[in-house]
Amino acid sequence: MLSNWLNVPHFPQENDFTCLQACVRMSLAYHQYHTTETDISQLFNSNKISTPISQVKKLHQWGYDVFYGSVDMAQLRQWLAEGVVPIVCLQTEFLGYWQVITHHTAVIIGIDKTHVYLNDPAFHVVPQIASLDNFQIGWQKMDRIAIAISIPC
Repeated sequence: MLSNWLNVPHFPQENDFTCLQACVRMSLAYHQYHTTETDISQLFNSNKISTPISQVKKLHQWGYDVFYGSVDMAQLRQWLAEGVVPIVCLQTEFLGYWQVITHHTAVIIGIDKTHVYLNDPAFHVVPQIASLDNFQIGWQKMDRIAIAISIPC
């Protein structure tokens, strides 16, 4: 394991369309706040087929600071170095380990010179590993959107 990896708990998504909720749950658990996908879905007003990524901003209601927007690789690396859990939006066809093409979210737990290591809520085995080049293509297809959840000082 790389020294700059984050030890983020992994929670597989409980339903086909709850990858965002599972990723948020992982990030919150990293911050020692334990909740359920159901509670997060209720906060996000989720339906059975999708949750708009922008709903993550509602975590302000639970007292968290939330960054939601487009960033670059340098920002992802900086967040990891600072102990901030990046959640990224991805097009799965470029990741190499997916068999289905879909829009998806996953948690980055580490990045090295050639690979990105993910807690992917669609899989029970972690980490899932994507080449850095393929990750960047799949992430670029989703406008390099990333989420960072933090506890206010």
